[in-house]
Amino acid sequence: MRICIKIRHNNYANRLATNCPTLTLYPNPTYSGNINLQVNTTGAYTIAIYNLQGTLIMQQYVANGAAKRSLPVAHLASGQYILSIKSNEGNATRMFQIAHPFFPFTLTDEYNAPLHGECLFFSYT
Repeated sequence: MRICIKIRHNNYANRLATNCPTLTLYPNPTYSGNINLQVNTTGAYTIAIYNLQGTLIMQQYVANGAAKRSLPVAHLASGQYILSIKSNEGNATRMFQIAHPFFPFTLTDEYNAPLHGECLFFSYT
């Protein structure tokens, strides 16, 4: 038997969990177009992403219970989203943020390698 209990104490939600899935998201916020998740459930589960209005944006069924996954989210607009997993063991929900760069092109160095967060120097001739 699996039990998930939510306890409220001093206006903070604490979770006492026995065999409930835990969910870790990274990077948060994401700039790369992918969000990685780590789930500790053993069976199949469903991943759902909602916007803050509660509209279902995307849904994916994972049959093999893979612990680590990478979800492409580059097609979603910048903003905050809610990722939820549902399994026979219980539910887990986390909020994440997508932050697209302000420019629609990729900056590269002199070796044509993408720049990620480095200082940019421009020279004018």
